[in-house]
Amino acid sequence: MKNQKHIALLLIPILLFLLIKLPPLSIRLSDTNTYFYTGYKLLQQELLYKDIFFTNLPLWPYISSVYYLITFGDIRLFYTTAFLEVTVIALLIYFIVYTKTKDYLTSIISSLLYMFSSIVLITSDHQTGVFTASIFILLSYFFLSKKYFLISGVFASLGLLTKAYFLPIVLSFTIYILFIKKGHKQLLRFLAGFISCTTIIILPFLLFAGKEFLTDLFYSLTRGGMAKQDAIRDFVRYDFILFSIFIFNLFNFKKNSLFALISLISIVFFFFYQGLYYIYLNFIMPFLAISFYNLSNFLVQKRPFLKRALPLIIFFATVINISMYTIYFSNLGVVKNISSIIELIKKENPKYLYGTVDITPALAFLTKIPLLDNIVDTNPNIFGKKILDNKKLTQKAIDTKTIVVARGNNKLSIADVATNVIFDKDLLRKHCKPLAGFPTYPKNEINRIILLKCY
Repeated sequence: MKNQKHIALLLIPILLFLLIKLPPLSIRLSDTNTYFYTGYKLLQQELLYKDIFFTNLPLWPYISSVYYLITFGDIRLFYTTAFLEVTVIALLIYFIVYTKTKDYLTSIISSLLYMFSSIVLITSDHQTGVFTASIFILLSYFFLSKKYFLISGVFASLGLLTKAYFLPIVLSFTIYILFIKKGHKQLLRFLAGFISCTTIIILPFLLFAGKEFLTDLFYSLTRGGMAKQDAIRDFVRYDFILFSIFIFNLFNFKKNSLFALISLISIVFFFFYQGLYYIYLNFIMPFLAISFYNLSNFLVQKRPFLKRALPLIIFFATVINISMYTIYFSNLGVVKNISSIIELIKKENPKYLYGTVDITPALAFLTKIPLLDNIVDTNPNIFGKKILDNKKLTQKAIDTKTIVVARGNNKLSIADVATNVIFDKDLLRKHCKPLAGFPTYPKNEINRIILLKCY
């Protein structure tokens, strides 16, 4: 009976999390649309890298295909898989912490810290595979703690092959086994699971799309991101408690060397990795939530009154995060009147669509009009690296009865089209005219999806 009560206490915040997430459920300006469309194309028997340009390791697109089937090809339901994964992670964190502490309250607080962190609240509006990778890496950690090294290696491989920026966690596990635990035999078992799983998944792409696979991955290693100081600043500003745990772990090496290693190697990753985005910080978030019990025990030993104060502090921090998310972020990127956009495109009946990566794949799927040259990913960085040529593609769009999907403002002017690196604007001015603009909820002055007719 007591166990059931505590599980119910955890289910209440999980239900609250889902209630916060479900009402604004809609299509957004998001990489989710790219992954959804990629998963859809894979089900059409196209081969990743060979037929579809993709700049990451291969597991996530195929999981996207599974999610496509589970959600019956409904792109809005596809979005829900992200925050459903968050609830699975919250349950895993609760279970892991409880096995360590036998303390229900600490276990619940750890789950709350993760689930209602600003990073998770904001990024779980998008399905990018980061939470899938988090599930795999948490399972790897669980089996590592239970000394099932072979199985731990398998899940570490699955996590890394889903999202490459989980590498710091895999490196932390490896160093921990070899140098902290002095477990040479255990490391061999871990690596056997890791290498075997990696080989099984990677080998088909090396055999059938080897050149494209290596070229696309090389691009991924060299692409840029947001300013690192901005990502770190937002982490400190919006998730100060978890940032405090991050710092504490660095100085808690003797009592929990693995979490200290994770924090240390993460710093190295932040410093050297070129393309850092805010969403990448998700790789460390579950481990910060789990290691809350270390900081809690330390503080309570020093100041016993904090045993009662800490839950209240975290409760108020959670309320602040929820309020901030619902006011400023819950509608960010939402595309209004998506049905009107689809209706207009179908009425114009173009042969192809070409445009910004954050919405064009969704429009291609919903209108059943293919993407120009089957290019799913039109990230501006790809054009900056000269992998794609904006002039050639813009000219091809003009020559092949293509509607161009751009971002702009309420002036509906080609001169004001944003993300212009993927277009040749001189060609757009000469050959295209705006059809209509559709509002979105942005955080800047670029507040319209602009459809351009170039034929």
